[in-house]
Amino acid sequence: MIALLVAALPVLNAAELREVTRERWDEYTQAAEARLLDYSARGMLWIDAVPGRRSRVRDGEILASPAGGKSPVSIPHGLVHDWIGAVFVPNVSLEDVFAVVHDYEHYSTYFGPTIHSSQLLSRGHEGDDIVESFQVRYVRKALFVTAVFDAEYETVYHRLDDRRWYSTAHSRSIRQIVNHGEANERALPPDDGNGFLWRGCSFMSFEAADGGVYMEQESIALSTTIPFAYRWLVGPFVERLAKSLVTGWLGQTRAAAIAAARQKAGNSVSEARQLRGIPY
Repeated sequence: MIALLVAALPVLNAAELREVTRERWDEYTQAAEARLLDYSARGMLWIDAVPGRRSRVRDGEILASPAGGKSPVSIPHGLVHDWIGAVFVPNVSLEDVFAVVHDYEHYSTYFGPTIHSSQLLSRGHEGDDIVESFQVRYVRKALFVTAVFDAEYETVYHRLDDRRWYSTAHSRSIRQIVNHGEANERALPPDDGNGFLWRGCSFMSFEAADGGVYMEQESIALSTTIPFAYRWLVGPFVERLAKSLVTGWLGQTRAAAIAAARQKAGNSVSEARQLRGIPY
C-alpha cells in the first residue's frame, strides 16, 4: 500500500483549474445556496427534512451526510465535496454562539489544528445583515501529505427574525503555501499547486429553540480529480476527511459556545456578588 501511495504522489502534485470546471462549480454552489434560501423561507432546517433528525440532534448527536446523497460529485476535471451537518448547543443563546463564530482572531484556539491562524479583514453592515471578510490558514493532512492554504472569504450573516439567522461564505482567494513554517516559505498564485483545494464555500443556519441553539453547516469544496487507478485508495480517505471537517467544526463550535456561556454566567454571578457585598 505504501508503494501505491508513493506512486500516486507525483500524479497529484500538479493540477490545472479549467474554465469549464469553474463554471460547473459556480452552477453547483448557486443551486446549493438556492436550497438554503428555500429552507429559510419555509422556516425549516435540514434536520426537519427527515423525521427523527431534529430529536436525534436535540439528544446530543452530531449528524452529517453528503448534502445531495453522494459525495464527491464529479464535474469536468474536478470533484465537489459537499457535506452538511447539524448540532444542538444546549443552554446557550444566539449571542453565545455568535461570540465564537465571529471571533476570527481565536479560530486557531477553537478549531485547531486544522485552522493554524486567522484574522478579521473587515466588518460592516448592510441593513440588518453583517458583512465580513476574513483570512484563515488551513493545515490539512491527507494520508502522508500535508497541504497548507491561505484562504480569504467573504461572508454575509442574514437575520430572518429574533430566533433565526443564516450565513453564506464564499472564498475570494485560495493560495497554496509551500514550505510552511520554513525560512523559504512562499505562497503560490491562486489556482496553482496540487489542486487539493481550489474553491470553498459554506452555508450556515442558526435557530434558537428548545433552550439552546440548533446550528447547521454545509461545507462545499472543489478539488482536482483523483486518478482512477488510485481512487479506490485515496477517495475514501478524502471523504472521511471532508466529513470529519464538518463534524469537527460543529463539535468544536458547540464546546466553545458552551464555555463562552458558562464564562458569561460566571461573570454575571461575580458582578452580582460584588453588588451585594458577597465575598468570593
